[in-house]
Amino acid sequence: MNRTKIKKHLDEIFSHYIRLKHADEFGKARCWTCDKTAPYHKLYCGHFASRKYLPTRWDERNCRPQCYACNMLRGGEQWNFGKRLNKRSAGIAERVFAEATGGRKWTTTELCNMVSHYREALVREIRRTQRQRAGVTETTIKVAHRHRGLAIFNQNKDREQEVI
Repeated sequence: MNRTKIKKHLDEIFSHYIRLKHADEFGKARCWTCDKTAPYHKLYCGHFASRKYLPTRWDERNCRPQCYACNMLRGGEQWNFGKRLNKRSAGIAERVFAEATGGRKWTTTELCNMVSHYREALVREIRRTQRQRAGVTETTIKVAHRHRGLAIFNQNKDREQEVI
């Protein structure tokens, strides 16, 4: 696979991961800049520092779900995006932008490694939302693993469910 195809594939996997990571158990996520709620697959992966800056294009600190209006029609709402990032973690917007313009280049091997990493992370997010939908929490999963059982007792629904 050539470098262009690898980047395109990474974009798709990373975008799906970011949107699902910020979604609830019903697959709904909020636009980072306007708080509109929508199914995660109808949102976009918005970037504080533009995607043209490869050093932060696949940086989780730089990306959040955004609705079509904020991401496409209003150019990503960079000012609001940055304000909200800084509200969560002081100075993060400045650090991300400094890294974005730093000139780092990704090797083909690094891009392939990121594809693998985010593919695995996406699978974990899919499983997390499936467990949440079923009412299974991380605590009950840990208890099940501690007892080396293949099935766990779901206290919320008084029935056993297979761990995915």
